[in-house]
Amino acid sequence: MGYWDSSTEILDFNSSFSALSSWIVSAKDLNKSMNLLFLLNTRGDLIMPKTINVTLAIPKEVKEKMDSFREINWSEVMRQTLSEKIQRLNLLKKLDELTAGSKLTDDDIRRISDKVKEGIARRHGLM
Repeated sequence: MGYWDSSTEILDFNSSFSALSSWIVSAKDLNKSMNLLFLLNTRGDLIMPKTINVTLAIPKEVKEKMDSFREINWSEVMRQTLSEKIQRLNLLKKLDELTAGSKLTDDDIRRISDKVKEGIARRHGLM
């Protein structure tokens, strides 16, 4: 896309309108299910929000169960869940990069893992 960087918060409305229009078209072309909110301040600057709305499709039964817990902020639950998932995926990506040149086989890794687990169990008096 290249027209708008997520670190950008305020765009000059006059100079950025055509680029913004192109960005919106590109987002539609990607068939994203996002509701984008744009605000104008009193100077006519286009203010990009720090968050966007994302629409999720969930089974009706799940929604009914969610509704039974009205005190829960489900948006916050999803924000935390997505952040944690991204952190795990980034860790796995880093591990893949670190082990890319490894000559260990899956059996080697299982043996090492078993030894580590055994050592932890012994240290905590579980063996």
